[in-house]
Amino acid sequence: PLELTLDEAVSLALKNNTIVKQAEIDKKQYDWDLKAKLGNKGPKLAYSHQDSWSYLNKDNRIDSYSNSLAMDLTLYSGGKLEAQIEQARFNQKKYTLGVVKSHQQVKYDATKAYYDVLDKHNTMTYRQESVERYKTHLKNTTAQYEVGVVAKSDVLATQVLLADAEQALITAQNYYNNSQATLNNVLGLPHITEITVRDNLTYTKYNLQMNDSISRALQNNLNIAQSDLDMKSAQQGFKAAKAGYLPQVTLRIGNSWKDTDFPGASDSNLQAALTTNWTIFDSHVTKSQVKIAEADMERKQEKDRELKDTITLKTREYFLNMEAAEKNIATSQVAVERAEEDYKIYEVRYAAGVGTNYDVMKAHEDLTKAKMNYYAALYNYNISKAQLDLYMGEPVSK
Repeated sequence: PLELTLDEAVSLALKNNTIVKQAEIDKKQYDWDLKAKLGNKGPKLAYSHQDSWSYLNKDNRIDSYSNSLAMDLTLYSGGKLEAQIEQARFNQKKYTLGVVKSHQQVKYDATKAYYDVLDKHNTMTYRQESVERYKTHLKNTTAQYEVGVVAKSDVLATQVLLADAEQALITAQNYYNNSQATLNNVLGLPHITEITVRDNLTYTKYNLQMNDSISRALQNNLNIAQSDLDMKSAQQGFKAAKAGYLPQVTLRIGNSWKDTDFPGASDSNLQAALTTNWTIFDSHVTKSQVKIAEADMERKQEKDRELKDTITLKTREYFLNMEAAEKNIATSQVAVERAEEDYKIYEVRYAAGVGTNYDVMKAHEDLTKAKMNYYAALYNYNISKAQLDLYMGEPVSK
């Protein structure tokens, strides 16, 4: 058995969850991609060796061994290499933010899974209480029937409702076990690990107003920051595509050696060349690539606008859900107190012979429903608050 607070569960999830590990691998990939793009702008040194034999006739063979060592450096690429480097930088920043975003997502996943266990445990608790109340009432009803105070129908009706309550308890226990397995999965633990959650669902006043929450979400949500980097990356892709219209200038400095004896290390020939390549017509290939890059920019601009609208809508939705749950906490808490009092009253009245079995069953049902509503309100409030924290990009301390 493993006892965990919510903070301990979040910390364990951040350490073990595969979402974080995948985000870190993605970042590492784009770190190397940036280094590769920077390398394209630097010099390249290449060595080659060739052995060749030619025959004037079957008895006259000419051997030739040649070597070359050359350095190539792109002096001007029309801005293509520079744009690709900037594009790689934006991608690297995006996936660096992806690591931070994975921490926020895993914190939310662990929080939700933890609250689900609490919620299912509460459900199991009041289902167990319901069974015990029915058992107690069945004893009272049976005792009264045996002395001829009530009809047998009261006993039968109570037995039926007890059986229903026991089935509901079995279902609640099954949901609780499944929620435990889900929490283990989020925490990176074996699914059969038995976890005891030490915290409870509580109510803590939320201080921000809706407009403040929306403003914070639009300012801090990492999806928006990543979308901005996507647009900047697309702009650099557009520049790289337009470089196809411009010439490329390359400098080559090299030396070659050639001889009839292996390895061919004589007859040195130092060379330097400045090469300009300019594609005058490429059957509209460059134009097509420019149009593709332009469409990519436009699409990402639209996605950015859609994303901001979605975040605004979702933040509003979660805030209103939290606000509604907050009101329900107060009203349902009062309802539980009144339902408990009513149940005791009807139990006493029934035992005294001045009440009906129906009154007791109805009071029992009302009490169970009131507790369900109360725990549901607490759960919805805390889940909505966790969703708000996720959308507002609240920082995560590991």
